[in-house]
Amino acid sequence: MSAVATGFLVITTIVAFTKHHIIAALLSWWSGIVTFIFMAINLALYLKVRSQMRNLGTIEDTDFGPGFWMSLAVLILTLIAGFVLLIEHRRARTGVETGTSYRYASNNGFFSRFRK
Repeated sequence: MSAVATGFLVITTIVAFTKHHIIAALLSWWSGIVTFIFMAINLALYLKVRSQMRNLGTIEDTDFGPGFWMSLAVLILTLIAGFVLLIEHRRARTGVETGTSYRYASNNGFFSRFRK
């Protein structure tokens, strides 16, 4: 991971523990964009080095290694975290503390609205 993407993730984590879930979600998506740019640069450098290695005529070869796959996992988890923070923002905004924010989640159940 790049230092910039890691810095954004640390700031996002700190903001996520406050009540500002929408800001944390936006920061999470921004961190995802920075991580994606970092991965694209990593991939471009890898392809350039592999091309140069093949032009040398040696039997040595390059490999992605675990760093690329860890960056991909961080990207996926960062984007999922952004969606989770948006869901938490919606739940906190509706003010429902029972774990669900649906209108028909009352004591009488969904079908009570059809009874006369």
